[in-house]
Amino acid sequence: MEHKKVNWYIGYTRPKCEKKLDRALTQRGVETFLPLNKVTRQWSDRKKIIEEPLFPSYIFIRTNPSARFSLLQNPELIRFLEFDGVLATINEQELTGIRDLLARKDMRVMRAEPMNRLPEGTRVVIKSGIFTGFKGVLIKEGNRQMITVLLEDIRQALTIHMDCGLVGKELSLSPSVIT
Repeated sequence: MEHKKVNWYIGYTRPKCEKKLDRALTQRGVETFLPLNKVTRQWSDRKKIIEEPLFPSYIFIRTNPSARFSLLQNPELIRFLEFDGVLATINEQELTGIRDLLARKDMRVMRAEPMNRLPEGTRVVIKSGIFTGFKGVLIKEGNRQMITVLLEDIRQALTIHMDCGLVGKELSLSPSVIT
């Protein structure tokens, strides 16, 4: 039956309550995924590395559609996301890509090589690595070149530094190419 299918749904939390909700649902035996990113924060007297949610106010919850109503009893969970009236889910490939990216020790210091062969704004596809097959857009921030990876299932984007050898120009079949 369709309503018994278990999927990864996207929960929308109260601000700054992602970790608290993650702990509460895990204690209840619910499978969750809260991607955390290590960032350095500067205070007037010190610097500290903290973990903050990669997607603020989002938590991924593995459940079936009928069980999600009982989860909404938790005050930190505001709602489950819907896009165009359809309950939003994220596929296993995208979750695995996020997990793998966060597990990499070199994530914060990935080599950024010149991508002069592709101008800024070029739509690209990732040819190898943990995001193989994902599409993105080449962007620049100062002198650094990066790729914005589009996670269409959750309507979010990740901006990452990526070796130019891992991307190629996305081929499109526009009418001007077909002639």
